[in-house]
Amino acid sequence: MDEKLKEIATRLGDNPELVDELDRRLQEPGDRAYLVCEYTECTHNVKGRCIIYMVTNPPERRGNGPCASYAA
Repeated sequence: MDEKLKEIATRLGDNPELVDELDRRLQEPGDRAYLVCEYTECTHNVKGRCIIYMVTNPPERRGNGPCASYAA
């Protein structure tokens, strides 16, 4: 992972409001959160934005084939 992206992710993880909100929303054992960040590096600073995607309460996997029970 790029050092600047690592720094951004670390700063987000240090935000108590964000951590509490994710902890409140992600209750089930299969729940996941994915962090997608992009940044632009300027001469004097780094600017960027991050989006958190959450998958809550996904259906359990079945061994009968990939995506067999999912609807578009």
